[in-house]
Amino acid sequence: MWFTRVQPPARSGYIFVSVYLALQALLFLGLTALGLSVATGLLDIPLAISQIRIDPLFFTSLMFGFTLAFGIAAVLPLRPWAWQYILSVLALSLAFLITLPLSIFAISIWMRDDIKEPFGLNVQGPDVALPPEDRRAHQSEPPAAIM
Repeated sequence: MWFTRVQPPARSGYIFVSVYLALQALLFLGLTALGLSVATGLLDIPLAISQIRIDPLFFTSLMFGFTLAFGIAAVLPLRPWAWQYILSVLALSLAFLITLPLSIFAISIWMRDDIKEPFGLNVQGPDVALPPEDRRAHQSEPPAAIM
């Protein structure tokens, strides 16, 4: 696994986010199996919310897509595009109310600078990225307003 290339302070964050994504993928895999069993007639239950009936094939394909998205995100390599993909999947997980607190916690972990570094993302503050002459201009007082 790629956890071994991550320094110990950030390793627990990587493990938490990966386990969270894998558990989400397993949840959606179970819902995919439920949709398949309803679509094939093994279970005779309606997929309905209040008065709205959901097509079993649509439900199955949607849950399978979520399974793929979360499963792929759990095992991506340390690349800048992978960090962005995982962030987008974590943002997608905000839509599911049952895991909303864990989603917020996972996104807060994923946005830390020590998590971004192994992915090759440039982690610098706004003043460090500026040349010295521009840094002095940003640290001075703002100009007086022109009337």
